[in-house]
Amino acid sequence: MMTLVLLDVASKAARMAEQDPNGWIMTLVAVCVVFLTLFLLQYCYRFVGWLSTREKNAGPKKAGTSGRVGAAGSVGAASAGSDDEVAAAIATALSMESSGEIQAAIGLALDRWFSESIHDKESYIITIKRKY
Repeated sequence: MMTLVLLDVASKAARMAEQDPNGWIMTLVAVCVVFLTLFLLQYCYRFVGWLSTREKNAGPKKAGTSGRVGAAGSVGAASAGSDDEVAAAIATALSMESSGEIQAAIGLALDRWFSESIHDKESYIITIKRKY
């Protein structure tokens, strides 16, 4: 039985060598299989990611509500301008909460970054002194 399988494989290999002596067909088939497999794996991983985020985000919802938070902080049906109102409320709360120290620290860091005065100026000269 084993010899029959080996003879069959040898005859198929000989036929492939006659039809494609340089191996271009085999190379093309191998590359197509690899890319098709990668393509399918990408969509499998995306689907699993979609499922896991959908289950994580799906929480208990009250009947008749959309689950969005309005500007006043209540959960209910969202109006068209609620995102802008929420952003404005957050910005107002942050500006009232923090003093000017945080803004000054951020401004100083940006100034140093853009003026490139973060690092020391070096001469790039290496001096080697021998010890006798």
